[in-house]
Amino acid sequence: MRVAAGANGVSAPVVICGGGFSGLSAALFLARRGHAVTLVERDGPPPGPTADDDAEHWVRPSAPQATQSHLILGRARRILLDEAPEVIEALLARGARDAPVIAGVGGLDGERFLMARRLVAEGELRRAVEREPDVTVVLGAVTGLTTSSPDSDPPHVTGVRLATGEVLTASLVVDAGGRRSALPDWLAAVGARPCHDQVQECGFFYATRYYRLRRGCAMPVTRVPASTPLDYATVLAMGADNDTFSVTVTLSTRDPLRSRIREPELHTAFTAQVPSSAPWVAVGDPITAVSTMSRIENRRRTLVDADGPVVTGLVAIGDAALHTNPTLGRGISLSCWHAQHLADVAGDAADDPTGFVQGFTIGPTRILRSGSTAR
Repeated sequence: MRVAAGANGVSAPVVICGGGFSGLSAALFLARRGHAVTLVERDGPPPGPTADDDAEHWVRPSAPQATQSHLILGRARRILLDEAPEVIEALLARGARDAPVIAGVGGLDGERFLMARRLVAEGELRRAVEREPDVTVVLGAVTGLTTSSPDSDPPHVTGVRLATGEVLTASLVVDAGGRRSALPDWLAAVGARPCHDQVQECGFFYATRYYRLRRGCAMPVTRVPASTPLDYATVLAMGADNDTFSVTVTLSTRDPLRSRIREPELHTAFTAQVPSSAPWVAVGDPITAVSTMSRIENRRRTLVDADGPVVTGLVAIGDAALHTNPTLGRGISLSCWHAQHLADVAGDAADDPTGFVQGFTIGPTRILRSGSTAR
C-alpha cells in the first residue's frame, strides 16, 4: 500500500475529521488495508454496557440525527459483512434485528436489513474502530487546515489544526464532518477557491418518538420504504433493537400548527389515527420525548470546478459530500459505500494529488448515475 511519507520519513496517517458513520467506517476500512489512521471526533465514546445505555445516555451534539429513525439497509449491511462482519455479530448480540426486506406486498430475494437505534449501531462501530491497532482516536475539534505553501494553487493540504492549537500532519485529510461540515470556511481560510454546492431545500422537519413493545404484544412488520405519505405530512414507523421502535412525523416548515407535533401527547394521538402507524402505537409504551430535526436539504458538494480541484490532499465523504432526503433511508448506505470506495483508492493519493481529488470527486458520481443503487 502506497502512503505518503512525512518530513521525518515516517508515513503520515490519513486524518479523518468526524466520527459518525462515514468517518468510523472509513477509519476501519482504511486501517484494514494497511493505512495508519487518526480519527478526530468531538464527542466522547459510547457509555455502554447495554444498548439502552448507548441509546439513552450517549451525548452526541455533533450528530443531531442520532435520535431520529434509522435502518441499516441492504447496501450498508452487505458492506459491513464484507469489511467488518464482527460489527454485525456484535450488533445482533446487543439486540439488533436482522430481517428480510419486505417491499409493498412482497419481498426482495436475498435482501436483508438491520433494525437498530442509530446510537446502538454507531456505538458498536466506534468500539470496533477503537480496538483497531492502526487507528488513533483523538477527542477534539478541527478548526482549520494546514497547507504546504501559502502560494500554491490549488493549495495542498498537509494536515489539520485542532482547537487546542495542535497540528496533525496527514498524508490525506478526509472530511467526514456530516451535513454541517465547516469545510467551506476551512477552504476560505487557506485561500482556496470555494467548493461547489448544489442545494435543494426539502421544506420539512422531523419529529420522532421511540416506544418499547408492550409485554405480550407482537411487533408489526417493518416495510421498506417505511414512509407513508399523507396530503400534508409523512409518517414513518419502523422497528429497532431490543423490542423498541420509532414513529416519525414529517411536517412542512410552513405548517401553521407545526409546533404542536412536538408535544408528546399530541404526537402519539396523531400517529394513533394514521392507519400505517396506528398498529405500532397500539402495542408500545413511549420511552422518549419527541425529538425534532430541521434544516433538511438535498446537497451535493464537489471539490472540483471548471479549473480543476480547488484543493489537493483532501476529500469529503458521506454527508459532507452528498446527502439526500433522509426519508428514503440512504444515508448510512451512502456513508459505508463512500468509505469503502475511499479505502480502495486511498493508496493512490500521494502519487498524483491533483488526479486523485479529480477522480475521487467525479468517479463516485458516475457510478451512481450509471444505475448503481445505495439501498
